[in-house]
Amino acid sequence: MTRSIMSPPARPRLGRVLGWLGASAAMAAAVVSGLALAPSPTGPASGAVFVVVPHPDDEFQVWSLIEQYTVFVVLTHGEQTEYCEPSKYETSAQPDLERPAEPLPAGRWSPECSEARQNSLLRYLGDMSASDARIPGDFAPPVRTAPLPLTAGAVCRADRADDCTSADSTAEVWIDRRDRGAVVFFDLGDGDLTEDESVWGIRTALDQRAVLGLDTTLPVTAVLGAYAEDEGGGPDTRCFPYDHPDHLALHRAMWDVDFHAGLQAAATCADDPRRSITATVSDTAVDAAFRIGERGERLGAHVKNYGWLWPGYYPVARDGEAELFTQRQYFWVRFDE
Repeated sequence: MTRSIMSPPARPRLGRVLGWLGASAAMAAAVVSGLALAPSPTGPASGAVFVVVPHPDDEFQVWSLIEQYTVFVVLTHGEQTEYCEPSKYETSAQPDLERPAEPLPAGRWSPECSEARQNSLLRYLGDMSASDARIPGDFAPPVRTAPLPLTAGAVCRADRADDCTSADSTAEVWIDRRDRGAVVFFDLGDGDLTEDESVWGIRTALDQRAVLGLDTTLPVTAVLGAYAEDEGGGPDTRCFPYDHPDHLALHRAMWDVDFHAGLQAAATCADDPRRSITATVSDTAVDAAFRIGERGERLGAHVKNYGWLWPGYYPVARDGEAELFTQRQYFWVRFDE
């Protein structure tokens, strides 16, 4: 993503954004074009929101815009993390304070690493759903799809084999038993996700809802992308620099392609000139995700389940953008139908 070559963003239609954001109880407030919004009480789901993330642990980056029926589309298994190496896991995991990885990782790109990362996400959502009844977290056993239709552009893992296989275009789907949403796992290659693969993953999740077992009666009201920031931050900005190539590939896909699925937005930095939405995660939701006990025990769902992926744990910035995860979140809107 390079801002200089991108055309100006679409200005969100205020009526649509007001109506869509009004149902989100995760927010304490939102600001759109300078107008403060107060959320209305949670009611029956009126639409489906698709949250697209490159890795299992990115979900909180868009938490302020979570809706009642949410589909988490996870493009990779995050299997390239160094903390799947047994020697690194020993330095990062603190089983007396947080949940250990399950199963224990056997190295980067190992099946155990992929499974451990998927399980961490599922447990995170399960814990978050205990304090927020809108969040999918009570999952039925997963279903593995047959190979899904391909479109133009390569869809192929590049880090373990030169040849693409049919398994590269399958998905593993976890459906919430209470009809609150689902998790769709693709396996498109951590660290080498491309724009074409991101486009394919998003289009497939939207177009193949029936095959994936998702609710097809609800209109899709939004597609939301995880955070990226490739301008490098610096002393004169409020931005947390985050130029992970998988996140940049997702941003390019969401900027370049109109998926005709309502609000199409991605998390960005406060200083991004394209920013048009500001939303704040409630104190209750932040505590549910990041609360730390008096003895350092990881009580929040995020620090409890993802703690093994970082020495200590991933902190949250309640003010400003000093951390990757923040209470106040900013989004550019590329398309709004």
